[in-house]
Amino acid sequence: MKNILILSAMKPEIEHICQHFHAVSEKNERLPEHCQEIWQFRHKNICYTLASVGIGAINAAANSAVLISQKNFSEVWMTGCCGSYHQDIKQGDVIVAQEEIYGDYGIKGSQGWQSPENFSFSFLKIQDKKYWHRFPCKTRKFSIHLPYRIHYGSLLTVSTVSGTKKVADILKKRFEALGENMEGAAVAQVATSYNKPFIEIRGVSNMAGDRNHKHWRMDIAFYNSQKAITDFLTL
Repeated sequence: MKNILILSAMKPEIEHICQHFHAVSEKNERLPEHCQEIWQFRHKNICYTLASVGIGAINAAANSAVLISQKNFSEVWMTGCCGSYHQDIKQGDVIVAQEEIYGDYGIKGSQGWQSPENFSFSFLKIQDKKYWHRFPCKTRKFSIHLPYRIHYGSLLTVSTVSGTKKVADILKKRFEALGENMEGAAVAQVATSYNKPFIEIRGVSNMAGDRNHKHWRMDIAFYNSQKAITDFLTL
């Protein structure tokens, strides 16, 4: 039976999927206590495993690696929220990643920022292919009618999130990304190292650089990213 792993940083980012498909909860004691609860359901002869792996790249990489190593998953998906770099990508819209990029890697010198591809080594090598800060994603095309817009493009993973519009604009221009998050590239790298296709679907909760949480809509970002998945699976 085909197995697919669906990950998020936090439980609210996958709980609608779990409820929709009546997923069964169980413990995985190989994971840290805050992410030991995982869920499973079967749909159309595919087994889905869902888990929250924690906030930030280190949590996401370590805990996703434990999960991926335990079962022969055919694909790894990630869902959750993100901040948008573009005024025309609104709260509640969904971004499907075509590529995940580490925004914190590189060289800072007197001439400004340089790509980590200027290092004498790569961060991951599989056969003859080298990876530095960019990891391709498998893109799902959504032909179904949804009550929000879907955007396809690059997502940026950062450990230091944009605190001002000026910072967000610098990152947007440097990487030509649609938005930023804190886990995607880490899970993409782990999935790539295990030779698993990686799919990422995120809902927009805020404009990157706007730290006033009164302006944020995490609820609609969580719901719409999961609705995109549930609608896709029930086609």
